[in-house]
This record gives sequence, structure tokens and C-alpha cells, in this order.
Amino acid sequence: METDDQGNTCVDVLLGATEPVDQRWKILVTDLLQRDFKVSVKCHPEDCFESYGSWVGIHFDSFADPFFGAHDFATRAALLRSEEEFIKALQGGVVDHSFDSKKIVKLYKMTTRMGWVPGCKCLLDAGYSYVPEEHRTDQSYVTRDPLLFDAIESQNQDMVLLWLTVRDNATATQLPYIGHLEAAIVHASEACQQEQIAKILVAYLVKQRCEIREKILGQGIQRLCIIRSNDVLDVHATCALSALNDQGYEIPPPLRPSGLSVYRV
Repeated sequence: METDDQGNTCVDVLLGATEPVDQRWKILVTDLLQRDFKVSVKCHPEDCFESYGSWVGIHFDSFADPFFGAHDFATRAALLRSEEEFIKALQGGVVDHSFDSKKIVKLYKMTTRMGWVPGCKCLLDAGYSYVPEEHRTDQSYVTRDPLLFDAIESQNQDMVLLWLTVRDNATATQLPYIGHLEAAIVHASEACQQEQIAKILVAYLVKQRCEIREKILGQGIQRLCIIRSNDVLDVHATCALSALNDQGYEIPPPLRPSGLSVYRV
């Protein structure tokens, strides 16, 4: 396979220039792979592409042998969407301790951004943490690129639903890495123009706010700002949770709003 002085194939060069939203690059790279051009180890997503925008839209599993060089086994299995090989790679990492926190987090990001639900479930079922090791005791750390954003960008509704399900039982430390619902709604509707996914997120937020109202009524709390209207709680969700807290009710972290109003995200 012909490479340049840095060891890059022509596909590597194209992937390095690819914008995630530019489908023309994807088509060109796909055409080259169909003609037996390859991606090299020099173009490894762990080293080069944090967003994985260049990689995730390409179905490498549709090509006979798209890789050139010794790619990481787990990453290769993920890019090929091979659940069997991916599970083997994860099990091998447990045995020889070759998977550090940084590598696992990147696998979560990649499989989520790919919209590859089975791969993401493999990581979760294996018990790997999506929170970087250095931040597992830091509840104040906030990531600008949560997994819900990656799920939205995958355009796969099932992937979004998977992370919403995981979010239901997330701790305060884990939540920032999955993402806040209010910000996710804005990302889906405005940044990504994913109307159907935005509707899923809004419905999920409404369900949560209705749950808060039910808990308020169940506790017999009579704060006027909460009970005077049957509208879905927005600004007053924080007030409602404060009232529940005053009654000694333990509020699950996923129920807490990220701000005063969903309209001010």
C-alpha cells in the first residue's frame, strides 16, 4: 500500500480533512475503500480524531479489508461493527489490564457517535465506566461534549433512548458525562436539526417534570407557585425540588434541572 513520508495513505489524508457534516468527503472515501484503498494505523481515531466525525459515518464492515497496519483490536472491531470480536477485545482487556480509563471513554464516545447500540451495550454490560478516572470523585467537573450529544449526532433514536435509560440511574458524578436534558434538547433542535430526536428528549423531560409534580402532590405540599397551574413545571421545577428537599425527600440526581428554565439553556 503506497503511503507518504509520514506513513499516511490517501484515505488517511482525506479522513484528516473531513468535516463531520460534509457528506461529500464520506462519499469520496467510500469510493476509495471500494477500490481497495485502505486506512492505516497512522490514521487511528484514538490518536487523531476526538470527534470521530470522519470515521463514524463510514460502514467499514461493508469492505473486505479496509485497514492497513496493526490497528488496535477493540477499535478495529468497533469500526467493523463486529459484536463478537468487540466482546473478545473487551474480555481480553480485562484479563491483561490493557484498557485504561482514557481508552474506554474513547470507545464509549466512538460507539455512541457511530450509533452502534450493540457495541455501546457491550461496554455497559462489561461494567466499564464512561467517566474518566481522574474525575470519578469530582462532581463539579463539566464536560462540553457529553454522550447525549454524541448520541444525537449519530442520528440514531435508539442510541438516544439507550443513554436516557442509563441516565435514569446515573449518579451526580456520572450525569455531566451523559448530559443535561435541557442542553440536549437545544443541541438536537438547533445545532443538529434533529426534530424527531428533539421530540423524544422533550417528551422525556415532560415525563420527569410530571413525576416531580406527582411527588409534590403526594407529599401534600401546597406552594402556590407549583400547584396554581396544570402546566408542565419549568422555572418552578427547582422550587418544587426545594420543597421536596425541605420535607426530607431524597431527590434523585437525574431529576434535578440543569438551570432555571429550559428556555434559557
